[in-house]
Amino acid sequence: MESKELLDNNTNLQNQGEVDFSLERRELAMGLVETFSGDHLTPSRKLAAEIIIGMPEGLSDRRRIDYITRSLDGVSEEINKDTVIGIVEDYKVLQEAFSSYMEDIDEGSLAGKALKLKDNQTIPDDLDMDGDDYGKSPWAENPSIPAPHLDNLIKVFSTKGEGAEGVGLETAMIAGAITLSNLKIAPYHSAFAYKCAVFAENFLIPVCSIIGLDNLESELKDEIGVMTGRNIGDALYRKDALSSDIDSIMNEVDRVVSLHFGSRYSTDPTRFDFAMGNFNGVFSELLGESDLKPAVNTNSSHSTFFGSGTVKTPNGAELEVRARGKGRGSYCKKLLQTIGYYDKRSQPLKDSGEFHPIDLYGMTVICQDNEQLADAYAGAVIKAINGGKITPYPAPGRKSECFVVKGSSDFQEKIRQKIIDKIPGVDMKMFSFKDSSSGFTDAKITGFYATDDGRIPYAPFEMQFSTPDARLVARTGKKAAHFFFKLQKIYGDLVNMSDETAEKITDIWQRKQDFFTNCADGEKESHLTKQSRERVRKFKRMNSTYRKIARRAMISV
Repeated sequence: MESKELLDNNTNLQNQGEVDFSLERRELAMGLVETFSGDHLTPSRKLAAEIIIGMPEGLSDRRRIDYITRSLDGVSEEINKDTVIGIVEDYKVLQEAFSSYMEDIDEGSLAGKALKLKDNQTIPDDLDMDGDDYGKSPWAENPSIPAPHLDNLIKVFSTKGEGAEGVGLETAMIAGAITLSNLKIAPYHSAFAYKCAVFAENFLIPVCSIIGLDNLESELKDEIGVMTGRNIGDALYRKDALSSDIDSIMNEVDRVVSLHFGSRYSTDPTRFDFAMGNFNGVFSELLGESDLKPAVNTNSSHSTFFGSGTVKTPNGAELEVRARGKGRGSYCKKLLQTIGYYDKRSQPLKDSGEFHPIDLYGMTVICQDNEQLADAYAGAVIKAINGGKITPYPAPGRKSECFVVKGSSDFQEKIRQKIIDKIPGVDMKMFSFKDSSSGFTDAKITGFYATDDGRIPYAPFEMQFSTPDARLVARTGKKAAHFFFKLQKIYGDLVNMSDETAEKITDIWQRKQDFFTNCADGEKESHLTKQSRERVRKFKRMNSTYRKIARRAMISV
């Protein structure tokens, strides 16, 4: 569908830049909200999402309040109206925060120029010129997305400290699904698509990482990665453009991922059956009987697989497990790195013939503590080395290390000794042992699983062993938080985290546990932060004022 000409450049990330957020598109957005919210989507949260998705763009404050109020007329008793209003108002705060962020981006930068375009505009091929008079686009830069303002971002969602906005986590969840639908339908050359990508990367993905919405985080990253690849390939204005190669690269990505995880646009739930069999096969070979199930509804149009379940080990222990399939966007980035596109920061594979990443199948085993982790990991390593359907194999970039252990010296030694006791002549070149100063404990196995399928004989995998404490550090730790580690890897010193911000991150994570994971449905339905409740009160005051004005106008007539 073609974009219409807009009167201004105010970004409304639910539907701006489109002729009409049609029924089909509203259904896509709502379907993704339902998929990625799962059991957390209470009736009130669902109605709030429907209002956000269906609200016309460009409404004045008065008409906007009237639209929301009319949407609440005659709703069932199970709907908590304050919760609905709170979420919709929180979404407005989130939009305003993004608008403020865009205004702060250097107008002379490629990103700044692209963010100043109207949503319906195509990012032009002469947005900027280099010294050789070749045009440049922000998509062709590395990184293509400007650095986030982390302290300001965390303030938006935190309830603690001066300036905290207290936007609800349910709003982040809903906004993430709506933005995902925008990324799926927006023309990838458009300024609107670029704004959605920046919004997702710098506002939604970090919060998803903190509160454990890993499936939504991965799906957003996947769409952005595919969009980045397409824009790089079509960058005819860039002297080292991959236009002649991008179709073959993207086709190769889609071919491999589709073989394992089904067509990108499919909604057939059986598309993940082959992958499920392989995940369960790896777990069974290395640990014991597994019971893995899809973590989100497989009937919706998401293209990456997520699973959760348990594994019963021979000694009777029951371990929680997680699984995810590698997305097309991440895969595309790996291939671009391999062929050296990201010249200064590229990390080409040591074996030029090895074109594909090892972690097509990613698995996590969650042990109660480091002692259980050491036992489970050592047992899995022994089974991997002794044969069966598992072939240990190093990840690209490693010479021979298929088994990577990170932790204290005692932790490392315990694993080393257990393995040597069972396999005295084991080749220690297959192992990498690293100290961890942050208290983060981690152990990995990489290799191939024999699928017994003639078309796809092997499934490359990475299995990670962790503990609840280590996973918490990976979500909220100041130095070890996974999202912060990745941001620093991309942006270096442009991204920093103050002690105050680190404390607020822990607060955000704890709210997820208190009001999503460990509470009754009734509490979920009525929960709002104190900042959200104040916005509800303000909404009601304004609504009352507008009604009084309207009555006076009628009387005067």
